[in-house]
This record gives sequence, C-alpha cells and structure tokens, in this order.
Amino acid sequence: MFKAKLMMIDKDKLIIPTDDYQRDESKGRLAKEIALHLDPVAFGALTVVRENGHYNVDDGGTRLSGARMREDVKAVPCLVFPATATREQEADTFLRINKNRKRLSTDQEHHAELYAQHELAIEVDAHERTMSEHRVGFGARGELRRCVLRHHDATATIVSLLLHSAHDKQVSAKVLKGLVALEVWLAKSSRTLQTRGVVKSLQENFGHLDAAVNAAITTQSRGDVKTLARAIAKTLRVSIPRG
Repeated sequence: MFKAKLMMIDKDKLIIPTDDYQRDESKGRLAKEIALHLDPVAFGALTVVRENGHYNVDDGGTRLSGARMREDVKAVPCLVFPATATREQEADTFLRINKNRKRLSTDQEHHAELYAQHELAIEVDAHERTMSEHRVGFGARGELRRCVLRHHDATATIVSLLLHSAHDKQVSAKVLKGLVALEVWLAKSSRTLQTRGVVKSLQENFGHLDAAVNAAITTQSRGDVKTLARAIAKTLRVSIPRG
C-alpha cells in the first residue's frame, strides 16, 4: 500500500513549490523559531514527492525553511513518494494533510509535558493541585501556562494570594491574567500585591473582579493586560505606577 522510502536528502536539493500552491515561509516567524530551537524529534520527516529527478516538498516547507537557516544542518529526513499524481493532485494532498492536521489541545500538550517532566508542566500542575486543595475553582489551564511561562514569580505570588481570597470561588482566565499583569506592573517600582491591606481588599472585593474586568474591555482594548490590570487596581483601590 505504502511505496514511500525514508531518505536523508541534502536540504538544498529539496524544492518547495511556492510558485504553485504553497506559501513562502522562508522568512516567517515560525521558520526562525524552528531554526533557533531545532529539535530533531519535533522536526520529524518531510513529505516529499520525487518527480523527474526533483524532490518536491508536499508537507514540511516551513520546517525546511528553518533548517536552511542553520549551517550545521546539511541534510534532513524525508519520506519520499514516487510521482504518481498530477500537480493539481499534489496540491490537493497538501490541503488534505494540513486541513486535517489537528493541533494538540492544551490538556493533551500539558499531559504529555507532565509525563516528560517538563518544568512548565510540573509547575502548572503544582499550582493547580494547590488551588484545588484550597477549594479555589479554576479551569483556565491555558492562561495559567502562559502566565507561568512569561511571569514565573508574579504568577506564584498571585496563586498564593488566591488561596486566601478565592476560597469556594471561581477564578476566571481574565482575572488571573489581570492580577498577574498588575503584580508585574507594581514590581517595576518595587511594590507587590502581597501586603496586608491589599490582601484584605482582595478578600472583600474578589467577587467584583470579573464584572470589573468585563466592563473595562472595549473594542479598542480587546482585553489587553493593562486594561485588565487597571480595572483590578481600581477595584482593589491600588495605585499603579504611571506609564
């Protein structure tokens, strides 16, 4: 059934049919990230069709573009199929591969990373377990992962505060995002939300935070972090640095 052959092919001998049906990703952000963090396991094998002595990349053009940015990569693994289709059929194959490709869900990615002992997943899991033990309702794992990744210390501070102020309450993604952003903002002037007065205010006003952040979001702001942080700061009566 399968007539493909796994081969290592010189990256410069591979052709990405950008003139026909694929986009040119050679200078795109994703290609640069692949080049910077090249992982042989994640790179996998390109899907290639051999036609008249030429190797056309049917799937994996962005990965190839990333490999071409690195001088230490000479050849890449390819799953090579013989040319048994027209160019139109090849384009249809390209569409089928990419339209039916399903990204891992946040939960699937987290589960796999946790099993592989990735630091991000371990820390997120620890925060989730701690909140669960203190009966803090939380279901925004994706936002928690982003917060931990971007603002490790600030997120740890906010989780600690939530244990005392959100007992038997639900924490939304917007509130978590806004609280972390506010903590980061305050840290720039050597301040923190972790003070007796703010903790008390958070305990008293936590139930109003969702309404506050939702009311602050406009078409222009679209829920950017400073809009959320300002709304929370106003509700908690916390002065924020200028700028």
